[in-house]
Amino acid sequence: MNFDLKTLDLRTGAAEKCDQLVVLVGEDFAPGSDPLARLIAQALKSKDFETKPGKSLALYQAPGIAARRLLLVGAGSGDARAVRQALAGQPITCGGATVAEGIAVKAPGALTLPIIRALVDDVVEVGEARLEEAVYRLATMQKLVAEGAGAAALAAILEEPERYRGRKVGMVLSGGNIDSRIMAQVLMRGLVYEGRIVRLRIGITDAPGALARVTRLLGEAGANIVEVHHQRLFHNVPVKMAEVDVVLETRNQTHVDALIARMKDAGYPTSLMVEVG
Repeated sequence: MNFDLKTLDLRTGAAEKCDQLVVLVGEDFAPGSDPLARLIAQALKSKDFETKPGKSLALYQAPGIAARRLLLVGAGSGDARAVRQALAGQPITCGGATVAEGIAVKAPGALTLPIIRALVDDVVEVGEARLEEAVYRLATMQKLVAEGAGAAALAAILEEPERYRGRKVGMVLSGGNIDSRIMAQVLMRGLVYEGRIVRLRIGITDAPGALARVTRLLGEAGANIVEVHHQRLFHNVPVKMAEVDVVLETRNQTHVDALIARMKDAGYPTSLMVEVG
């Protein structure tokens, strides 16, 4: 069989002379004025065709279409979990926000699912924390920018490290189209996860010089103060006490534990306000 693989829009696709023209129609299809778009809209309106994955419609010598045979195929759209569910024959249920929006499909496509069934040994499902970790590690350790979907392969390895330990593993980074704000949040959350940025709540007496003594102790312990919030009124503390929320740059989790111990030994009740991991 001889064939040409081309990417065409609906307008140029209608004029393409060939034995068969395959058109993938997503759920975001918008009717247009060209012959192919009008034909798809008519098929949808008459309910002869649906954009859901697995739905298809074959037409021969359709009016205004140069191809001898036209095959409309539902492409769907939305969550990567759907592939695993479809392979297992389970009802497809998915939804919610994800950093891996590039592979977030509601259901696997009618063309891709048979290929996955034939050639893929396993599908690994990973959570948002693993995807964030993969993006963070690629940026900080390998100096590579990857979107959530692009870093999914690394996330799968991080999810099951024993499965790949001692083996040579090829990994595909499939995209770097990540919003700068999302990347900034991932990087900051990664620093929190590693214990390199923390927020401590420290109890002090509401007296002159108390806050200065606290900041001196933190500085002597090697912490860099980023932000200080001094609270007398809105926390549940005795009238002669106050609480200070301090955001610090630290070296690692061991350093954080040493800071907390040092403050407690000096007579200042101290707790870590953000736990991750």
